Amino acid sequence: MKIEFSNTVSFVPTWNGNDKLPPKEQIKTELKVLQMGSLLGLIEAFQKAQSEDGGSKQSIRPVVEEFKHLIPEHVVKLEGLYDGSGKALTTEDIVSYPTFLNLTLELLMKLAEVSSPIGEDEKN
Repeated sequence: MKIEFSNTVSFVPTWNGNDKLPPKEQIKTELKVLQMGSLLGLIEAFQKAQSEDGGSKQSIRPVVEEFKHLIPEHVVKLEGLYDGSGKALTTEDIVSYPTFLNLTLELLMKLAEVSSPIGEDEKN
């Protein structure tokens, strides 16, 4: 049986209207899919946060804190994000500063999405 599987996925975040910018100005990432244990833990944490109070920032904060280590491990390419002096920012910068909380959350959610099973197996 042949199964289509890619270990990495290109992704343009929507954070701060990034996806509406001209392609040359966009932040672009390449995501490496999660392994089973990380995926299941992340999905469970998101579901718990959602059920507690609808996924408010207060309930999402522990999810980001617990799983932010996945960003440097699984965002294998980050292009187009710079500080005020023009220095390229890293995945470590993203998970370290509150300015990037929503970007971190978006990347975690996308990692869960691209790592989840798709196709006929989901229906069974």
